[in-house]
Amino acid sequence: MTNKKSAESAADMEPVLMHAVIQSKAKTAEASAETRAAKGLGVQLVGVVRTLPMTRTWRVQLPEQGQGAIVVLGDTATPPDREEFGRAAEALSAAGDIPGVLPVRRIAPSRDAFLTELLTTGSANDLPALSWPLRRQLEFVLRVLRSLDSLHQVGIVHGCLCSANVLLDDELNPVLSEAGSVAVKALAPEGAGGEYRAFAAPEVRRGDAPDARADVYSAARLLQEVTRAASPPRTIAEVVAKGTAPDAGMRYGSAKDLASAIQKILDELPRDDQPPVLARPPTPAPIEPRPPAKREAEKAFGPMKPSAPGVLWKPPVWLGIAGIVVFAASFAAAALVGGSNEALRPLLLVASPLGVAAATTLRPALPRRADLARLTLALGAAAVVFFFDPLAIAYRIAAQSRMRGDDASRRAAIAEVMRLGRDFRGLSFTGVALSGVDLTAADLRGVSFAGADLTGAHLYAAEVYGTSFSGAQLAGADLQGVQLQLADTSGARCDDATRLPGQWRCDGGHLGRSAATSP
Repeated sequence: MTNKKSAESAADMEPVLMHAVIQSKAKTAEASAETRAAKGLGVQLVGVVRTLPMTRTWRVQLPEQGQGAIVVLGDTATPPDREEFGRAAEALSAAGDIPGVLPVRRIAPSRDAFLTELLTTGSANDLPALSWPLRRQLEFVLRVLRSLDSLHQVGIVHGCLCSANVLLDDELNPVLSEAGSVAVKALAPEGAGGEYRAFAAPEVRRGDAPDARADVYSAARLLQEVTRAASPPRTIAEVVAKGTAPDAGMRYGSAKDLASAIQKILDELPRDDQPPVLARPPTPAPIEPRPPAKREAEKAFGPMKPSAPGVLWKPPVWLGIAGIVVFAASFAAAALVGGSNEALRPLLLVASPLGVAAATTLRPALPRRADLARLTLALGAAAVVFFFDPLAIAYRIAAQSRMRGDDASRRAAIAEVMRLGRDFRGLSFTGVALSGVDLTAADLRGVSFAGADLTGAHLYAAEVYGTSFSGAQLAGADLQGVQLQLADTSGARCDDATRLPGQWRCDGGHLGRSAATSP
């Protein structure tokens, strides 16, 4: 039953992770549930490996030599909890070995315990001690998602995925435990399972039955947790924001879809083991010898000047003027109407480069190959306008003017600025109601949120140098990845649902830094 050790064995990693505390004698098995389970499965208890809110894992001696583990449901579990645990164990047993999922080898007759593999290396909670690079962290979460998708393929919803129940095997690969066996809502009355609820989707915390999209939410939270210490790029923040959307219909449709988004980020990351590509020096063009006749003529009459070819087509002046008018009108319309008009925006996106291309015809003809030069200049100018989109400046002007409107106009303007590049620098939201607003990875430098209502707002990985949160309401807000020490947080209010960076805490409804990190 015991996994084979590799070069990165559990014996090497246990002093680093300090996770598995194994008691030396079985006399600690005082709970009747463990005693009954060991007797029913025909094994001998050795010591406790891991304790979770509703289960306890024991190292056991097997009758046929070797060691394994049993997972036992506690005596305090309710009849519905026992039924759910037993049903999940039977489903996993019937599914057989699923890569990356803790297997069920044998189920106790009482259905409140099962025999499985022994894993003592640690869990995803221990990953910060390994200081993995970002690529290794993303590959770890990708393995979790592939195992989660395999569970979904056989009709099993995990329902309580969090960093505590993503175990590590001897090669430090993830192994999912507690699949389908714990109801998050059952942990609330006892005040246990705070970590579960932090990873659970909003609908699961309300008491709804978990489904595949609830698992996607938990996996996106795991991505956020695993990459938190690696200064994740904005693309990861966007993936986390979509995966943890409060509305389940706005999330990724499956674990496979979330895995594809992470794989795309991995494909764009530079590989550490790849040598830099050195530019090859340009090959000099060969010198073409001049014909003898031309050489003799130049001696007698001097260098020959090429004759200028005639211009085949001369564009009318009105075409260039019309191009200037079209571009100016496009910019003015963008500044007045804004980019939120889905019908007008594509039209302006096409009209502005066409206007610039037409305006280039006002330039005087070049002496050589005039037609080709005009066409190249027009296409080049249109391409620059299309890709750099100067209309974004006009859209930003329009969005900023709507910031002073009613709540609906303000939220539409914020969404527009997020689409244009997330740059809110210097704006003021003093005393404004912004509950639930999505400002993930936004540039909020110098922004004033003094007295603003940011209840449930998403500010993950936002830049806040010089930002004022003085007197702001931050209950339920996501501030992870935010360098709050660069902002003014005096008088800001929070609650237990506020997600804060690792060195911050919510103490008595107010933000504060941990004693170990306070200057």
